[in-house]
Amino acid sequence: MSTMKVDAPEHLVPAWVTAFNSRQVPQIVALYADDATLFGTSKGPLRTGKQDIHAYFSGTSTVELIGQRVDRLGDTHALAVGTYMFQRRRNGETESVQARFTFALQRAAAGWQIIHHHSSAFPAA
Repeated sequence: MSTMKVDAPEHLVPAWVTAFNSRQVPQIVALYADDATLFGTSKGPLRTGKQDIHAYFSGTSTVELIGQRVDRLGDTHALAVGTYMFQRRRNGETESVQARFTFALQRAAAGWQIIHHHSSAFPAA
């Protein structure tokens, strides 16, 4: 699987949203480093590596970025945190699920990549 070129850490989460909404799993997975890890919103176990991450993304949900904050942790690492809203169909009804995320990012020769992604639904109020 290839790597997608992202030129700045601030652009990575919006690129992920675009790839996710395309429903083209290879485009999503291209944003992850080869040995990246993922704790997804809807399926429990830790996913490790592009093949395992590829197997995670199989739904028809869409996502809207609500907001993000990106902190650079030096020249080669950054942390993006924020919220997004998933829309999915369940039992014939459209359901919205607001979730929070953390993306650990690393700059590689091919551009910025996700090295860890954690996503979880907001707890009930």
